[in-house]
Amino acid sequence: MDSILTPVKKLCGMSEDYTYYDDDLIMYINDVFTTLARLGVGPAEGFSISDKYDEWTDFLDEDKYPVLLNKVKTYIKRKCQLQFDPPQSSTHLNALTDMIAEDEWRIVEIAESIGAENNENVE
Repeated sequence: MDSILTPVKKLCGMSEDYTYYDDDLIMYINDVFTTLARLGVGPAEGFSISDKYDEWTDFLDEDKYPVLLNKVKTYIKRKCQLQFDPPQSSTHLNALTDMIAEDEWRIVEIAESIGAENNENVE
């Protein structure tokens, strides 16, 4: 299973079986999916998860868009880390914020390139 929630939990220092913060993390993940929809990535009607059984391929076809999906995974993990457990060091915080901004730029660039090639939205 290629869960969306599990790797985000791992990045935030939690094991898969620790569920106390799952609702909070799911809320943050869904917030990022809203941002991705505004960036033109994913289903036009939006996307959200409800538990650990929702998978990355439910959001985006890995066979069709492997590079974009990998960038989306990184972006979601970083955004959730920033929201759930922001760095205490301003240097680390600035670095994370800069990486997130670059992720957004790259996601848009990749999605626009794919859309132009296929004359379609990236879903």
